[in-house]
Amino acid sequence: MDMMLEQFKTIFDRPEKVNKLRETILDLAVRGKLVPQDPNDEPASVLFEKIKNEKEILIKEKKIKKEKPLAEISENEKPFELPTGWEFVRIGDLGNIFNGNSINAKIKETVYANVEEGYNYISTKDVAFNGKGIDYNTGVKVPYNEKKFKVAHNGSVLICSEGGSAGRKIGLTDKDICFGNKLYAIEPIKGILSEYIFYIYQSSMFFDSFTSKMTGIIGGISIANFKEIIIPLCSLNEQKRIIEKVDSLMAFCDKLEKVLEKKVYYGKLGAKSVFNAVDNVDSIEELEEVLRFILLNFKNLSLGDNAVKELKNCILQLAVQGKLVPQDPNDEPASVLLERIKEEKERLIKEKKIKKEKPLAEISEEEKPFELPGRWEWVRLKEIGYNLGQKKPDIKFTYIDVGSINKEKGEIGEELTIIEPENAPSRARKLVDKGTVIYSTVRPYLLNIAIVDKEFEFEPIVSTAFAIIHPYEGLIVNIFYTI
Repeated sequence: MDMMLEQFKTIFDRPEKVNKLRETILDLAVRGKLVPQDPNDEPASVLFEKIKNEKEILIKEKKIKKEKPLAEISENEKPFELPTGWEFVRIGDLGNIFNGNSINAKIKETVYANVEEGYNYISTKDVAFNGKGIDYNTGVKVPYNEKKFKVAHNGSVLICSEGGSAGRKIGLTDKDICFGNKLYAIEPIKGILSEYIFYIYQSSMFFDSFTSKMTGIIGGISIANFKEIIIPLCSLNEQKRIIEKVDSLMAFCDKLEKVLEKKVYYGKLGAKSVFNAVDNVDSIEELEEVLRFILLNFKNLSLGDNAVKELKNCILQLAVQGKLVPQDPNDEPASVLLERIKEEKERLIKEKKIKKEKPLAEISEEEKPFELPGRWEWVRLKEIGYNLGQKKPDIKFTYIDVGSINKEKGEIGEELTIIEPENAPSRARKLVDKGTVIYSTVRPYLLNIAIVDKEFEFEPIVSTAFAIIHPYEGLIVNIFYTI
């Protein structure tokens, strides 16, 4: 904890890390490490006996039903060591636990949507994640005199019992309500504070116990299994101290989160502004100055999740605009290279390696997105690369599918399938060679791009889901990959 405080600004520098801070606070609370122990507090064992006596009174008064006693807690079940005076107990021993009533959607709309006086009806969707509140304005109410509905009274703690929200949607009521059958309510017995249960429910210790008892395809916990969950119990006075401290720290976390969200927001704006400034430089000297600023301040500029991506895009944009490296006046103009490409294209047509196609339209001034350096030229992609064609495999071949690309590295994976022609997938048709650029055009593999950078023992054939382009001589294949 001391290390965490010393390194606080470093550790908690982004909004999403605040959730980890909340988890740590709750973890310390349930372990009895958040507030000092008071030796004058009565032991939890004494409180637990009072709770049992109170429960018997409630049963006699028919306010709650008598249930089968829960099993004693064995030493093996105890997840960690507690401070002196604390006890592990089962949640079912601390209050009246029950689920609500389901209402058919049509009946909800026709019968209960227009009720003026009654209990607000709360379903799972109306309870926020991680204790962030309950929405009472659902437009659905149950009349006060409708006895078939269960009522969770003010101070009950709700928790979702089934589905993707199970154990994560938690709420503390501040009024009497009716509620859905996928929520469990606990009305704590005297001596147990609702807020204490509310914070226990949000701890990772409780969530782990909760999920370990879930069953079924949808994922849910039976009310019997729920009641068996073990939680730490401390004296009433210590419950009060814990609640006060957690309330204070959670308020601090909320403020910290808002501050960091603003920091990220302005960090994104700052990063975007700086990266956009690169487009407006007029000289190598200006470019070097902007890039130096980006590198020196990258930690501050990279608060946003997209900052690294923006930097990469910035570098690539500089490259294609001719601003990344100095121009050499001794280089031959791109127009000369284009003439050589035209000659090669004619040769390949004569050799029947590629087909003659209709000439592409001239590029108009309106189509040019920005001004190029002298000696550069705008071209259509098809003018500088060609397709190697397709065929149905007739011999054993190496098959490259869209999933074969390592997207992060921009490489073809090592583990490729060698297939006999009779087993070839219908999409295995496109021909490639060393130097071909392949580009996936289907989801979820969009932007899976790679260069065929080696010879294969068996002829490589790629999926028809790839767009491919093979560069003419005189062009460096990595240029295609970069573009």
